Amino acid sequence: MRNIFLVVVALCLFRCDVARSQAPGKRTIHVKNICRQIDRDTTFRKITIEKDLPFFSPATISSRLTGYYKDSSLVKMRLRCKTKDAIEIFDYYYENNALIHVYNEYWGPRFGKSGKRIPNKYESNFHGYYYFLNGQLTDEISTGHNRFESDEISAETELQKEAAACKAMLRNAQH
Repeated sequence: MRNIFLVVVALCLFRCDVARSQAPGKRTIHVKNICRQIDRDTTFRKITIEKDLPFFSPATISSRLTGYYKDSSLVKMRLRCKTKDAIEIFDYYYENNALIHVYNEYWGPRFGKSGKRIPNKYESNFHGYYYFLNGQLTDEISTGHNRFESDEISAETELQKEAAACKAMLRNAQH
């Protein structure tokens, strides 16, 4: 029985999850509901840009940025970038023209039993959920390893900077 307890404790200590808060607050639940409504709506006007996005990664082979608009208001952006070894997806959600949520997933190379990489096959390595209020990161939940593990890189600053750059690209594509 003691061995089982030690194994459970060890698993809890060595998990790769990072979370600022375990129980979602009212604001997080509210944002999740808004995101679900946006994802279910099929009536949005879409603008798609397919080109290299140099601010994201110099290793990017291809990328696609799609903006979803209700009337003239941006409600969601999806950025999909592919490198030689990975696929990364960012979903940016807006309420009243303010960033409220960023979802990030990373798909890394898949390896076979022999340890060799399987060409054009990927597996999910990371999921990140970032919640914003008034321009401030209020909650962060992530599973796996990502670029924000270093204290030198601020998730709040980087995600807002990338969202602003994508938003500007979509704005320029409309004119």
